[in-house]
Amino acid sequence: MPQFHDQIQNVYPSYKKFFRAMECPTVLAFFGKYPSPSYLCGIGIKELGAFLRVPSHNTCSDKRAELILDLVEQDAMKDRDYQYVRDEVVRGLVR
Repeated sequence: MPQFHDQIQNVYPSYKKFFRAMECPTVLAFFGKYPSPSYLCGIGIKELGAFLRVPSHNTCSDKRAELILDLVEQDAMKDRDYQYVRDEVVRGLVR
């Protein structure tokens, strides 16, 4: 898991505020689909909330989605060089 955390913190500095436990299915589903903030462009609270409810068995709400989107906006991270490779590394670690 250290490599996973290293990859995630580079693009999501506030990632520890997203979820309570980093090894749960919801976390893995989120980072598998959104390995970097660029994947969240154009995603609204309702859409992200609907996505999170499935792996969380309805325990994540639109409030969690709003928190994530707000934190991502506050961090305002830009894609780094070779971000697509880093994204595939994250997806591989999730699998």
